[in-house]
Amino acid sequence: MDIFNTLANSIRPTIVTKTKKKPVFYQAVLKKVEGNVYDLVYPHLQDKEQVTHKERLGDENACCSECGNNEWMLLANESIAVKQGGKPYIECLTCGLQTHL
Repeated sequence: MDIFNTLANSIRPTIVTKTKKKPVFYQAVLKKVEGNVYDLVYPHLQDKEQVTHKERLGDENACCSECGNNEWMLLANESIAVKQGGKPYIECLTCGLQTHL
C-alpha cells in the first residue's frame, strides 16, 4: 500500500497558482527590416565582419530548413525564446520554425 501511495503522489500533476489580475494583451506590428538584419540585432558588430546567412541558416538566401520559405519575423526581446536563449531569435512566417541569429 505504501508503494502505491508513493507512486500515486509522484505522478500527480503540479498545481499551478493562477494570477487574479486582469489579462494584458500586446500587439506586435511587422515592419520590414531595411539593410543588414545582423547590424540591427548585433549593433556592436556593425561595420565589422559578421556571420552570413549561409553560415547561420545554412542557405545564402536565408531559406527555412523546414519549409523553404525565407520570410522571417524577429521575435521581441520580451519573448520567452529571447529571454531564455539570451540572443536574438527569428520565426519563419510560413511554418513557425524558431532559430537564433
